[in-house]
Amino acid sequence: MFSSAVPGLIDPPIITAYTARTVDLSWTQPSVTNGIITTYNSYQNASLAASLPGNTTETRLSAGIRPYTVYVYRVEACTTAGCVMSAEAESVLTSHAG
Repeated sequence: MFSSAVPGLIDPPIITAYTARTVDLSWTQPSVTNGIITTYNSYQNASLAASLPGNTTETRLSAGIRPYTVYVYRVEACTTAGCVMSAEAESVLTSHAG
């Protein structure tokens, strides 16, 4: 029987691109997974922005993103035993609209 534990530390997500209404994030799985990563949760300004399958390491966020606004992101890796949260990524100031 296979058992899992909470994942090891996960690095902060990387902001790979942004516009006035979207932010693209990527991340790497924890170096010590302690089981199968079932879910990644991405947080935008401390609020859950997306829950993604464990085989995903990037996302484009658009819900609630406004032009010329500062956002900070974190990512959380989860196994069946629990989750671990990254440190915050560097903040991003979205572009002006237009």
